[in-house]
Amino acid sequence: MPAVASERDRAPALPIELKGVSVSINGAACGLYFVGPSQINFRVPVGLAPNSGSASYPIVKTIMEL
Repeated sequence: MPAVASERDRAPALPIELKGVSVSINGAACGLYFVGPSQINFRVPVGLAPNSGSASYPIVKTIMEL
């Protein structure tokens, strides 16, 4: 077994749009697990550098209405 494993080797990629909803952090699309009326579960994009102190990343939630 390799010492370093890739997420893509473990499971299929998560969708970046689900039920008309998408989420991005600092311009990078997040994989979505679940979208409900009052909850969105997502994975932080791989490679997003950690920040410290009071620094923050912008998070954008887009909901497409039909």
